Amino acid sequence: MKQKWYPIFQSVPADEFTDRQEIIAYLLRWAANTARDITLSTAVIGQRRLGKTAVLEQIYNRLFWEQDKVVPIYFTFEASPVTSTEFAFAYYTNFLRQYVAFRRKDYLLARLTDRDVELKNLVEMAESLSGDPVARHAGGMFRLLNSPTAQLHDKLAAAVHLPRQIMEYNRGQGKPETPIFVMLDEFQEVLKIDYSDGKPADTVGLYQWAVEGRQCPHYVTGSAIRLITQEVLGTGALFGRFRHLKFPPMEAVYGLEMVDNLATKYGLTISEPVAGYLVNRCGGNPFYIRCVLMQAIEQQQRDIPNEGAVSNLIAREVTRGQIAQDWAGQLQKYFETINSYTIAKRIIFYAAKFGDRRIPPEEIAAEVKRPVEEVQYTLKQLSFAEMLDGRGGNIYYNIKDPILKDFINTQYELDIEGGSWNEIYRELMEKYQSLQGKYSDLLGALVEARLEALLNRFDGRTVPGRLFNTTEEVELPKFVYVGDTYVKPPGSRAYQIDLEGEWYKDNYDAWVWAVEVKWWKTEVTPSVVKKFVAACEALQKEKRLAGVVRWLVNQGGFSKGAKKELDECGVYYSGPDEINELLYMFGIERLLKKQKVNLMEEDNDRR
Repeated sequence: MKQKWYPIFQSVPADEFTDRQEIIAYLLRWAANTARDITLSTAVIGQRRLGKTAVLEQIYNRLFWEQDKVVPIYFTFEASPVTSTEFAFAYYTNFLRQYVAFRRKDYLLARLTDRDVELKNLVEMAESLSGDPVARHAGGMFRLLNSPTAQLHDKLAAAVHLPRQIMEYNRGQGKPETPIFVMLDEFQEVLKIDYSDGKPADTVGLYQWAVEGRQCPHYVTGSAIRLITQEVLGTGALFGRFRHLKFPPMEAVYGLEMVDNLATKYGLTISEPVAGYLVNRCGGNPFYIRCVLMQAIEQQQRDIPNEGAVSNLIAREVTRGQIAQDWAGQLQKYFETINSYTIAKRIIFYAAKFGDRRIPPEEIAAEVKRPVEEVQYTLKQLSFAEMLDGRGGNIYYNIKDPILKDFINTQYELDIEGGSWNEIYRELMEKYQSLQGKYSDLLGALVEARLEALLNRFDGRTVPGRLFNTTEEVELPKFVYVGDTYVKPPGSRAYQIDLEGEWYKDNYDAWVWAVEVKWWKTEVTPSVVKKFVAACEALQKEKRLAGVVRWLVNQGGFSKGAKKELDECGVYYSGPDEINELLYMFGIERLLKKQKVNLMEEDNDRR
């Protein structure tokens, strides 16, 4: 069998790409439905450096090889300003090259850049596709773009509208339409398209007709969340024409897998608890994770033995590494002059002091001695740069990204206060050392990460009751929400329920799966069970739930008294063998590692 090569190069090597299978499957499912008129244009929104581009590449690759009906088109907007004519030529050339490559299954043509192939040759290839709608449009579009008398607006509109026009052409011939799935990366850059005289081109307005095609949905990504959701899609011509799909950071269990992949590839040794600390400190951001590990390679380390070593690597990255260079580039992108760049650093430093509270422009203006209007403009630009969370109007909050916050403080100390590298580095290390105690129970946290990933994949299937130590089969509902929560049982302190999954029976009755994780080397005793049951009763009362399914998990097993209590109260319970079987069942390959356990029956109540 002839090997099928990927049609485009991947920005993330195959041996490093981790996770995202759920969102890939989701997008592929909707792409396959394009021909059924039920796929709507969608904006895939997430912070910078989370891997959106890599996912779109995967979607394109699989649509290219795994089916023949829906034509995939992938285009990346340039970060720098372009003229409308330059954009029209690039957009048309890219569309024609990928359309022809798909029809011919010519992966070599799909891999070429627009500079590697003559447009007139692409037109000839397209016109050779007898009976295909693209054969009717390729030549006319080529002549329009090269016409010295055609209006610039007409050229731009023709390029933007071309996918929908190709899709709809057969309808007038009484034939089936040609479904096309368009993916546009970094769509917020559409605002940088100007006419040759410098006047802004209303490219956003032109996309209104393009994205409403019945079988030509446009899936767009955007890193500048505020810019794309409010300035591009949240107002004007495109308002209400896109569904929004959140692109979250990596789940912890897949962050661990990414660390494993990179460590294996580059010959690093790092234990799972230390890897868990790294993933946690990086907030599940794959760019941060990779930068920290590459910093270890740069320092010629072969072993990352403990949390202190991770903190040392993060401190280097935040002060002088790739992470620092990346965020500094973002600042320079939105504040090009030295003066505005310096003011922006001062403003964002003072904004960071407000923590989780709303940032007041007036107070910052008084602190930095600048007009309120200038501060408001700077805050807006900082939100475009993804350094603040802009929520419309003049409402701003800090982004919950500890590494970004450390970068902001570092830059202020260096550039504004004139601090030295050594002083700043020492201060960071002292701060990180104080954080290490907060992540001391790393093994338990890693187990919770796996169970959270598991709950997120429950899909309504029924599994054998033995996995939960019950005689009846157990239905695993699809949850609408998975997270943790606190309750206050009568006469006791606040109690954390490690995980809860909420769903609705018969579309009305709210139910919750409550999960307690005790990853101890010793057995759970009856007192632990009683406290968990009391907490679940308080949860049901506080949230006015129709019912609570209770599940207790422990590595070291359950005492005879605990099992009796569990059975009498109808509480599910599982150990590592049952958990691993469930993980494997749902495609989570990172299984739990067994440890030696102490079977002495003693009260291990840590609450």
